[in-house]
Amino acid sequence: MSTILNEKKKKRGILILHDSYASQPEILQYFRDTAKNFDLEKFIKFNSEVVEARWNEDNGQWLIKIRDRSTGEVVTDWCHFFINGGGFLK
Repeated sequence: MSTILNEKKKKRGILILHDSYASQPEILQYFRDTAKNFDLEKFIKFNSEVVEARWNEDNGQWLIKIRDRSTGEVVTDWCHFFINGGGFLK
């Protein structure tokens, strides 16, 4: 792909993969740019970890328990979509 086409796609929040897997800094920047471009930062919980995720079939929702890493407080939240970001490329 041409550099100009890559730049246009980058501005629209499309991740451009090169000859191999994207690097961690490239993926992180993609997530930051996408969150900013689509005004999603207000929905992101930083410095936290999911300690439990349970699918509720009746409601069609995920019940999520999230621990604040700085205070240890655990809160419960829910969502329609839950994406596991763990794995060997994290």
